[in-house]
Amino acid sequence: MIKFLLPIALIALIVWFFLRGRKKDNKEALEDMVKCAQCGTYVSLNDAVIVGGKYFCGKECLESGKGGKK
Repeated sequence: MIKFLLPIALIALIVWFFLRGRKKDNKEALEDMVKCAQCGTYVSLNDAVIVGGKYFCGKECLESGKGGKK
């Protein structure tokens, strides 16, 4: 009987280990999001264009928005 329980326990341990590690990766993947001042789309802080203390999702919104060319 132990011949059957040992492999099942080992497989369960391996699955648990990988699922636990996967949840940690998802938490680390979360980034701070900011709202575009022009269109209202949320974009990651790393990808945002920041001008005059305002966040824009890209050059198009920057140029057409209040933070664009004056």
